[in-house]
Amino acid sequence: MRIAGAHPRAHLAFAGPDEADMQSDLLRIANAAGCADRVHFTGLLNPDQVLQVLADADLLLMTSESENFGMAAAEAMAAGLPVVISNKVGLARFVEQASAGRSVELDADSIAEGLNLLLDEPEQLVEMGQRGRRLALNTFDQDAVAQRTLECFSEILTSSNR
Repeated sequence: MRIAGAHPRAHLAFAGPDEADMQSDLLRIANAAGCADRVHFTGLLNPDQVLQVLADADLLLMTSESENFGMAAAEAMAAGLPVVISNKVGLARFVEQASAGRSVELDADSIAEGLNLLLDEPEQLVEMGQRGRRLALNTFDQDAVAQRTLECFSEILTSSNR
């Protein structure tokens, strides 16, 4: 109820397949908390459906225990969404540096605090989303990565010819 009570219009959507088979447990917990009508499960999504979910969302929550990069977070930022991600996600330092969301410890108090900070100030969501979009396009877009790769190879070739 840390979020549901403070933000009665907030909904939580679990996007993608339920590979860990947690849906029934999560619905039971949400039902006990009185907010099951605000918890949704999309199941597997096709690319157009993913874009629609991103368009409908206000932010992305990614509480992964281990992510070497965090592709879902990068995609959300490219779509202009701020993110609340655990500090176990590879993108966490980029998110913090760009003020594109919040990086949080992987515990309920930290996650709730990160979500509340963003949800308490909706105008902040838009600004963070814009910063995240710039970060994604300037740093993680395939053209930006290709350019940096070419620069790196050029530097390697130049230094090996000396």
